[in-house]
Amino acid sequence: MTAAQEKNIPIILRPPMRITLYLTQVLKLVKDFPLLMICQAHLGLTKTVISGLEDVYMAIARFPQVYFDTALVPSVEVVEMAMRTIGVNRIMYGSDEPLNLIRSVLYTHPQHGEKIVTSYLYH
Repeated sequence: MTAAQEKNIPIILRPPMRITLYLTQVLKLVKDFPLLMICQAHLGLTKTVISGLEDVYMAIARFPQVYFDTALVPSVEVVEMAMRTIGVNRIMYGSDEPLNLIRSVLYTHPQHGEKIVTSYLYH
């Protein structure tokens, strides 16, 4: 992280879980590396509007060096919430191409959270 910050190279932060569960880690990263440009992938790995999501987006919106992408986000409501709270200038279109070709549905696993499932083989 230090080298990326020193060379002004942005990083993509691929979330390990929904952003509502690891906000403190993101805030620590921003505090430890205040000049590091961060793109938070998948709007924080949230495929549906969940409790606390708007509060998390508002907390991160205070830090202008944090951006988001929309890859693998099927919910119009989540995208609209992000645009409203974070701002349209800090949200980038993301496709996860060619992963967006997967015909899938959202499934919430009891232990592992939101997952996508499909009965189609993917090349």
